[in-house]
Amino acid sequence: MSPTETPKKILEAAIRIFAEKGLRGARMHRIAEAAGVNQALLHYYFQSKENLYKEALFNAFSNLIRRLAGYLETDSSPEEAFRNTIHAYIDLLQDDPALPRLLVSETLEGGHRLKAVFDRIRVETGITPPNIIIPFVEKGIADGRLRPVDPMQTTVSIIGMCMFYFIARPVIYHVWGMPEDEAAFIERRKDAIVDLVLHGILKPNAETE
Repeated sequence: MSPTETPKKILEAAIRIFAEKGLRGARMHRIAEAAGVNQALLHYYFQSKENLYKEALFNAFSNLIRRLAGYLETDSSPEEAFRNTIHAYIDLLQDDPALPRLLVSETLEGGHRLKAVFDRIRVETGITPPNIIIPFVEKGIADGRLRPVDPMQTTVSIIGMCMFYFIARPVIYHVWGMPEDEAAFIERRKDAIVDLVLHGILKPNAETE
């Protein structure tokens, strides 16, 4: 493993362990084992478990926000932008199931570290969800493409619909049974959410087949 790959491997392993055990329950030696490195390297790169946790949160959510921001360029159509955003968001959750667990566990502890992460993302990138989403929605309304929807309500609804399956999967399986082909189910889930969102926010004369 090259020196440039080592911190990335550590952060990827840390996300999984922190999501499973939480900050208090996670052990540095377990993270080192999961990353395939000597425990001393964790202290070399991140100094402490607290710093590693904060950096793991920043790495996960800054990557997520940067990627999703690209789909809400103001010259995209609402249909294209929301479809791409929903598909990309679910792809990220599917590829890294630790993300929703990490978000829930951190939020249940008050979310103060995650708040600091979003503040850091704003300082380092200039990106915040409101300064991406509000102008996009306002432009869609002004162009007659969108109903006069609330950007915050719309965002919270989309996040909830995308995340819930990944958070509540064991209970959903118990009630509904496990899908025969989960990958196909998740693909249909993307389209189901897109359908609900677009029919909820598009003006009737702007809806597409």
